[in-house]
Amino acid sequence: MRRARQVQRAGGALVAALTVVACVNPAASQAVPARWIAPVDAACIAQAEAFASEVAGVRVNLGPMAFDKGSQLVLGPTVARDPQGRPLDGRQRPGAPEVFELALVGGACVMKHPASGRAVDLPACRCEPLP
Repeated sequence: MRRARQVQRAGGALVAALTVVACVNPAASQAVPARWIAPVDAACIAQAEAFASEVAGVRVNLGPMAFDKGSQLVLGPTVARDPQGRPLDGRQRPGAPEVFELALVGGACVMKHPASGRAVDLPACRCEPLP
């Protein structure tokens, strides 16, 4: 009788473990390169700008075409300017361009910065996988 209970418990644990594994959809958690779906909402652009500005350390202005054709956005180094908007010679900020990627992860739009490993959900955005 005792052996039967042990087998029953082990069988129950195995069924529970298999149920959990079956409920986890590995494809849903994988990042798929994506692009924005037009029309792009102003709130979506604001979320992407806030993340890019935070990571880059400078104000970033994006438009609705930032991720319309592909999943990568490359921001070059900025040039220091005087109050009239003229470039200040010798004051270009050094460094490599900032690269951002847009991905669809479990149905949500996610903007990633691979160099830092940071990522943010963009709930106001609508994305679709790249063709």
